[in-house]
Formats: sequence, C-alpha cells, structure tokens
Amino acid sequence: MAAAIDKAAAKNLVAVTNRRVIMAKTHTFRKQGQIGQDIPVDRVRYVRAPTRDGNRRTAIDIITPDENIQSIFHADIDNTLVDALAAVLAEKQHRDHPHAPGPTT
Repeated sequence: MAAAIDKAAAKNLVAVTNRRVIMAKTHTFRKQGQIGQDIPVDRVRYVRAPTRDGNRRTAIDIITPDENIQSIFHADIDNTLVDALAAVLAEKQHRDHPHAPGPTT
C-alpha cells in the first residue's frame, strides 16, 4: 500500500491498494474510520501528473468515467512524495477504455 499524508496541514489522506484508491480527511479517518471516497482501481481511467496552482500547492487529478477528482496538497509537502503517489496511481490507470481521455500537456 502506498500513501501520502499532507503533513503540513494534516488534512488529507490518499492511499492506493491493489484494489482501490481511498481518499479521506485524516482526522475523520483516524477518529471515526470514515472514508471520503473509495474508488475501485478498475475505474481509474487517467491520472494527470502533479501540477502546481497559483498558491504553489501541488495537485493530482484522478479521472474516472463518472468524475474528475482533484487532490490538492499543501504547498509545504515534499513534492517527491506527491510524485511517488502520482506514479503509483498512474500504474493503476486503464487507458484502454473507449471513453478514456487522451494525454494532456
């Protein structure tokens, strides 16, 4: 299992297993065991590489047939952790699906 926690703000948890991508608010997950989103890996069609917004926060987009999920990390997070998470997510993408978006630049 690969996971990245936004340590600066300690707000977001993203975990990738061989079957699913789990996203949760760290506090809620730790205290109540509650998961925000549970995405089966076979629904991941495309992963957009990490980008930075105007506030220098890093973001990863996970595209499924039903939605575009953006995970934004605090500006102080180690970008190598976000890059590693994006790489693990990219291994799970199923681009052979007929509705998968093509690469973006």
